[in-house]
Amino acid sequence: MEKELSVLERMNKWIHEITWEYRTPSESYQIVCDNYYDFKSELLTIIQKSKKEEEKQIYQSVIDVLDNGTNTCHNWCCDEDCMDHFQSLSSRIRIALTELEDDEL
Repeated sequence: MEKELSVLERMNKWIHEITWEYRTPSESYQIVCDNYYDFKSELLTIIQKSKKEEEKQIYQSVIDVLDNGTNTCHNWCCDEDCMDHFQSLSSRIRIALTELEDDEL
């Protein structure tokens, strides 16, 4: 039986699919609208249940990038704006996964 992926592991697989090709601003806006709220809700649930401050900070760092995308996606005017954000999110997810592994939280 295969282990269920954590929200960050699922996000990592998902963002990899997003970043392998350039996305238009309108497509990127829709990606944000379709996915960010659900990811943020899952991460907030983890934060609320966690007793470890370090773990909360790691998950919050990913939420911060999601929030930045939600708050700015309506202003993206070229492919580079969109992809810069998605690359930042991808990087933050990978860093968060590494931090969680390193700290064995």
